[in-house]
Amino acid sequence: MQNRRRILYIALAGIALTACSNADEPSLPQVKDGVAISFSTSMEALTTEKQSRATTVDYDNIQNFKVYAAEWDSGNNFQCYIMEGEEVMKGSDGSWTTKIPYYWPTDGRTLSFYAYTPANVDGFILTNHWEAPEKARFYYEPPSNPKNQTEIIFTDLTDKINNADKPQEKVNLYFRHILSLIYFRINGDAKRLESISLSNIYGCGGYSVGAYRQNVWDNKDYSGEKDGFRTSYTIDVPEDGIMGEEQRMIIVPQQTPGDAILEFRFRDGSYRSVNFGWRVLKYDGINYINVTLPAEQPA
Repeated sequence: MQNRRRILYIALAGIALTACSNADEPSLPQVKDGVAISFSTSMEALTTEKQSRATTVDYDNIQNFKVYAAEWDSGNNFQCYIMEGEEVMKGSDGSWTTKIPYYWPTDGRTLSFYAYTPANVDGFILTNHWEAPEKARFYYEPPSNPKNQTEIIFTDLTDKINNADKPQEKVNLYFRHILSLIYFRINGDAKRLESISLSNIYGCGGYSVGAYRQNVWDNKDYSGEKDGFRTSYTIDVPEDGIMGEEQRMIIVPQQTPGDAILEFRFRDGSYRSVNFGWRVLKYDGINYINVTLPAEQPA
């Protein structure tokens, strides 16, 4: 799948398992002679001229992920989660399995799945685990230091399936990128720049599992009821002016608030800013911000 690339132009003109508890007591698929659940993975491509192997998640460096498995009765009514943030590891044979085996139901019930990686990402929290999967919402706050920011890739809710009669069939999880990757392109002498800040933007938000690519992110607080907090992110520009792998931000997708600004600090101590309000930072592609520096004034 070819991703969109968002290019934003900025000119400076001189100045992001639990057991079921239900009245009919559905049986958990934990019979020793059953068919164990296993997974296969695939991933949406994210092509760019520069990808940081340290922080950019791609198919080759997925080592584990967390999975949620929802159980549904024969009438397609949600019952419970039989896996809730269960870690799935990649075996030496390339297969993906949970540490403790889980088994397919044998009584007409079905399962659906969603998952994310890295499994150990901090602060990516399911806020309403009691809700049916199509209402599931994850809250996230990216680290304040862009050097510590990493991607999260996610596989949305799958179809309701039961592979009890297909012992060789795996659950295929298709992962895609869900955060905004932001890179800066500098037109002009970047050696003059000391840092670039994106300020007064949303620093948190909620990811809705059942949104199916429409309105998947909100910029609300943990409760989902109030607007999220505002923050700023700053990257340092190397002295040689070359924008490398660390000069990027990975933040919560959003339409920036109307009073968001881009701030530029120069090595001569001067400072300039431009309005960056109402810009859409997408999650399904790389956002390039093109910056044209003003000509250096003669001494």
